[in-house]
Amino acid sequence: MALARHDPGQLGPQLFRQLVVTNSRYWLSSVRRDPSHVLRETPQVLTALEYGLALPEAWEPSRDLTLTFSPLIIRQGHSRAWESLLRHSIERSSQEKDPAEIELCLQLGTLYRLQGRLPEARDCLQQGLASCDQYKLSTHEPALLNCLGLVSRLSGQHEEALTYSQQVLGKPELRATEQAEAFNVMGLVAFDRRQWPEALDHFEQALVLYRPSQSSYEIARILNNRGIAFLHSKQLDKAQASFEESILQFRAAGNHVELFKAIMNLGNVHLTKQAFEVAIQQYQEALPAFRSYGYGLDLANVYNNLGMAYSGLTDWSVAETFFTNSLDVSHNLGKSYNLANTLDNYGAMLIKANRLAQAKQILEQALKTLSVLPNSPGNSRLRGVVEERLAQLEVQ
Repeated sequence: MALARHDPGQLGPQLFRQLVVTNSRYWLSSVRRDPSHVLRETPQVLTALEYGLALPEAWEPSRDLTLTFSPLIIRQGHSRAWESLLRHSIERSSQEKDPAEIELCLQLGTLYRLQGRLPEARDCLQQGLASCDQYKLSTHEPALLNCLGLVSRLSGQHEEALTYSQQVLGKPELRATEQAEAFNVMGLVAFDRRQWPEALDHFEQALVLYRPSQSSYEIARILNNRGIAFLHSKQLDKAQASFEESILQFRAAGNHVELFKAIMNLGNVHLTKQAFEVAIQQYQEALPAFRSYGYGLDLANVYNNLGMAYSGLTDWSVAETFFTNSLDVSHNLGKSYNLANTLDNYGAMLIKANRLAQAKQILEQALKTLSVLPNSPGNSRLRGVVEERLAQLEVQ
């Protein structure tokens, strides 16, 4: 049974309200029974929730439908409409003094994190932790702490990220999946610090703990992260195998968004192997998804990668267009490291194209951008690369 957009006056107020409650219960039962079928009916589910969240008597089935459907729909990329419904659900749960507020904050915080909206993610997850204290419930506390660890890592706050991981690992009766995610956060921090063996060790520990859960989605995430560590440690065949398995797992999970991160990363393997045409095919497959789903940071990265691939083909004008697109997105997101990284790649392209005066300007801009960032292995390495390029320009 699907609820059409009726005018309550046509049915009578009481009949309409009963219809809203019945409809919410119908979709809740359906998503528990056959989630893949219900995903094809997403617009009708969204309509049901718009009505259900507005009625006090429909709160419980609407709440349960939101919580059950949320992980599925986030992985489908329906983030814009779903964000509004999650915010409304959190407001309602707060009004109802319902501890579901905790898990709803976790869901919205996860959505913000995936979109790269880190301050909003942090605020939402902190609200979830405060609700844990308010309701004296700790069920979702490890997941909230792990998600905060991911946000801190993305914000470059590595010690804070590790503190969150240690908080999780120090909890009694920890589920294997919660422990796995703490190792994942630790692996990502080690990766950022260019500690490749440590990163790979943490990712392997996470995989060992996640695999018995048979959660294709979580396994795919760790395989993708492990692949990046293999790639940066120059183990290209292992990186390719990890990304290819990640893609299969994401597809098995029905993920239509993060799947494309693995596809982009597979392109990076081909880019490193200088198989530029193959890399471009992977990037072009990922590009529309990042545009459509509002994944700004990934969009900036894939534009940058396309610029490098076309630079490898000496197609300077196309490469320059993609570098410029990446710079625009990174600037709008306020991502200084990504901005500096793309400026460096753009400068390298200009040197190859023998546009040396412009290359110097671009590289000086990269150095200026890096000057405001804190010292870290990644920032220091990039600063050294830019300074070396500028020094080489001086002797030409």
